[in-house]
Amino acid sequence: MPEIKIELVNDRRPVTDLVSYFSLEGKRVGMIREETRVKPTSKRFTVDAAPDQYNLQIEINGFRLCRKSFAIKPDSSPQVRINLEHRCLDLPELHELDPGQRELLATLGGETETIWHGLNDNQCATFFQITHALTKMKLANGRLLNSYLERIRKVGGVEIEDDLPDLNGRLKTATGWRMHVVIRPQDRPRIAADLVEEDFFGRQGDSVHSTHGKFGLVRSHREKGPLPRLQIVFDQNYEHADLDLDVGFHQSSPHKVFRHFVKKFPEVSGLYKY
Repeated sequence: MPEIKIELVNDRRPVTDLVSYFSLEGKRVGMIREETRVKPTSKRFTVDAAPDQYNLQIEINGFRLCRKSFAIKPDSSPQVRINLEHRCLDLPELHELDPGQRELLATLGGETETIWHGLNDNQCATFFQITHALTKMKLANGRLLNSYLERIRKVGGVEIEDDLPDLNGRLKTATGWRMHVVIRPQDRPRIAADLVEEDFFGRQGDSVHSTHGKFGLVRSHREKGPLPRLQIVFDQNYEHADLDLDVGFHQSSPHKVFRHFVKKFPEVSGLYKY
């Protein structure tokens, strides 16, 4: 019986996001794989498959639904490459990021070209939307919001993984479409007051949602004004924060935010398309 390996690929960047649903069904042999929440590198994508006609279905948030049919013959190749199509039609090139965005990208460590192309499509879209908003938001004191950030810790795609709050190496995972950042030490005592000055952001609310709580992030401020709105959730000491752009509760994936994003920031419409 041939052993086949199903490889998930994309024309632009590596596919590293969690597969929310995967099924493989043969015309004669029936269903031989049906999985949820599988990593693309999982051994579950290596299958003992009898010669048959197969139907494959792959679902990854941010990508178009993929349904493919293929035949396995006794002399079939051991590898089946499935090219996935991301919902984002056009992502900016590195040189199209503004200087503030490139500075933030560099804080992830290494050459910016390597960093940019090492992010998957979902991470790139998340990074672009959030950092563009940060570099355009001027608070009442005249400072741009990105000037408060020391560095980016993590960029999320479908999920975000980090070891906050204990920093002991135990990784925890939550819904993605967000960034974890470190606030500059000199700005930690003042950032909350600066956000709410002239009612630019709402005053502190307690965040108890598991997306934030498992990382020790409990002090939430949400931007006022038109959608999408930036939510910033800090830890107790205003050292770490979670940033996301959303258009409603749990509506922060880039393809859901996009229509409002380009209306609010029309200058991006030539570089970024869904």
